[in-house]
Amino acid sequence: MMSKNKKGLGTINTQSLKNHTQVHVTSKRLSTRLSNEKQRRFNRNKLPKPLEYYPRVLREFRQRNNNQAIALCPFHSDKKPSLSVDLIRGAFFCFSCRKGGGGLIDFYILTTGRDFVKAVDYFEAWDHE
Repeated sequence: MMSKNKKGLGTINTQSLKNHTQVHVTSKRLSTRLSNEKQRRFNRNKLPKPLEYYPRVLREFRQRNNNQAIALCPFHSDKKPSLSVDLIRGAFFCFSCRKGGGGLIDFYILTTGRDFVKAVDYFEAWDHE
């Protein structure tokens, strides 16, 4: 559920098991405010490099060149590698099932079914204020 605040920026309210979290979405950054008023901001620079992450989680990962790799797709039963991975940006696309995304966060969300905040928690990519 998305609502607008005074500045016209969106806010999303989510309920976690331990406390209430409010996520503020702006055009330049994402931050969350926990119930105890600590604020944290998503820091894309804290994400692992795609070349470090994808070989650990994909089967039959083969690097084609410095920028590209292929692997078995985790989203469907795959016998031949059909998942293409951009090793610079982290984008991925399966030429069989047509699933894809723009980076590691998208990949984690699609493979685990968790939301954005849980994905950033997994990668420990928050800056705390």
